Amino acid sequence: MNFLVNLQTLIIMHKIIAVLILSMLTHLSIAQDKSEVKAQVSISQSKQLQADRDTVKSQLRLKNQERTRDINKLVKTENSNKSLKDQLNSAKKAKKMDKIESLETKIADNKQTIKDLDVKIKADEKEIDQLEKDLKKAEKELKSAKENEAKEKAKGKK
Repeated sequence: MNFLVNLQTLIIMHKIIAVLILSMLTHLSIAQDKSEVKAQVSISQSKQLQADRDTVKSQLRLKNQERTRDINKLVKTENSNKSLKDQLNSAKKAKKMDKIESLETKIADNKQTIKDLDVKIKADEKEIDQLEKDLKKAEKELKSAKENEAKEKAKGKK
């Protein structure tokens, strides 16, 4: 009878050990799955941050190109205005009334264009400053994400 009790106890112990081993293996598998999911999320976040950074870079590049075009147009308009004023002075000396009126209209239009371009350039500069700040922030976040990703990989190898 003692033999049967010992055998039953031994069988129960084997079952308990089997359950413990199965539990441990399941736990390890879940832990590995979680670390793989974290790594995938980290890579996904990293890719999103790169995309965000690239978007800001692109917007900044476009805004700088636009600002350069506006500055060139402003300089051209200012030079044109100077030329028109010289022509106006010549027309006044020659007392050509039709020419004077035409030149005065062109000069007024140029003055308005210059004012508009000046306002636009100032607004562009503010937007460029903000985009540069956004770019620095995006690059900082991307760097941080890559560092965290490297740490996670290092932990996974241990």
